[in-house]
Amino acid sequence: FSWKIENPILGFYVRNTLGLNLFGSNTRIDYRSLDKTQVGQKLQVRFNFKMPILEEGEYTITIALSDGTQQNHKVILWVHNAYQFQSTCKTPTGLVGVEIDQVSYKNIEI
Repeated sequence: FSWKIENPILGFYVRNTLGLNLFGSNTRIDYRSLDKTQVGQKLQVRFNFKMPILEEGEYTITIALSDGTQQNHKVILWVHNAYQFQSTCKTPTGLVGVEIDQVSYKNIEI
């Protein structure tokens, strides 16, 4: 980009084939602040997370770049379907499933 961004916010959504936002995040949600950029400067952001379980099918990732705060910002770039991927999960889990680390139970008297 060839302009200065005072308060960059980079984010993404994962969407299903109906265009529903299943989940997403951005660099401001947890009050993380990125340094302002200069003209011609490159910025790379990496989101590391455990992918939820998605029903079998195709999904897309939409990305965005804004300038401002979480509540008040100007969208600079919004790319619908910037990346497409497929889930091959055969277990129906709803729109988004979660991986369970442990299940515990106990018998109770009625």
